[in-house]
Amino acid sequence: MKKMKIISIYTSVFYLAMNLCFSETFYVGNNGKKTNDGSKNYPWHSINYALSTKGGGNTIIVLPGLYTEQIYLSSDNSGSQKNPTVIKSYQKWGATINVANKIGVVVDYNCPWIIIDGFKITGSPDAGVLLRSDNIKIINCWISHNSSGFYIHNRINCQIENNLIEFNGSNIRSGHGIGGSGKNISIKNNVIRHNSSYGIHLYPRAKQTEIINNLIHHQIKGNGILITIDGSSEKTKILNNTVIEKN
Repeated sequence: MKKMKIISIYTSVFYLAMNLCFSETFYVGNNGKKTNDGSKNYPWHSINYALSTKGGGNTIIVLPGLYTEQIYLSSDNSGSQKNPTVIKSYQKWGATINVANKIGVVVDYNCPWIIIDGFKITGSPDAGVLLRSDNIKIINCWISHNSSGFYIHNRINCQIENNLIEFNGSNIRSGHGIGGSGKNISIKNNVIRHNSSYGIHLYPRAKQTEIINNLIHHQIKGNGILITIDGSSEKTKILNNTVIEKN
């Protein structure tokens, strides 16, 4: 019995070490092929193919071009605090996600520790980005001309930072730049402008939220910031934002 327990412990440690140490980088390009090896010179053809082939904890670099596929991350693609799953545009705003009939980027349930970096996300009849998991970071993206910008589905520890979020929505009720609810949401250093409804709309609850150093101006039908604070406001920070109303 002791021998079996020792083997089990060693096996667990081995797989943990594998997850911590072996993070790799792969490439996707418009000229890529399924039969390639995912290197920069021989990229794969599809972001979702790369995700399904290599799973979570790796970095996927997307070369410049137009991609008409939804970026969809499921529990198989989850990362870890040590090795998050990173999907990054090789050049800031050089890779465009334009999906005619779906949400542009979906991080689905049970898929934590994801970073989406540097994409242009446009043309969705729904949200540009939908977050259904915790510990997600969306940075350096340009989210425009979607039915709404972001929707955060009651998540914990989501960071939305250094993005341009503009011209989203046609509906006063849902066409926000950033909408949703959750805990430990960080919204920093974004430019949020010309969206149909509110620039930031955190409802029905937001707890321990930071909204800092954003430029929020000229939403079309709504105003700058609406937030419903859940519980004590002690750890909620709304600081150094510039908000200009439409009138």
